Amino acid sequence: GRCVNLEGTHRCTCYHGYQLTSDSKSCEDVNECTTGAACPAGICINTAGSYTCQTCRPGFGPSADGLRCEDVDECQGGLCFGGVCANTEG
Repeated sequence: GRCVNLEGTHRCTCYHGYQLTSDSKSCEDVNECTTGAACPAGICINTAGSYTCQTCRPGFGPSADGLRCEDVDECQGGLCFGGVCANTEG
């Protein structure tokens, strides 16, 4: 993080993925996996300042940045030769 000296005091700010400790003297990692919003279709692994999604559920694959699981469009593989393919979630 960064600390700025002010007259008679100081102010600290943390980098993305970190938060101030309760005493406001240092920064600690935010565990994004505890919010339930990270990796809704997979397993969230907390890392220093971030997280990754691993082991996506069937029908889902990791996003390009590895931060979430996205639906895999099985219709892109030409599975319905001579028919109409309709991708569904998962």
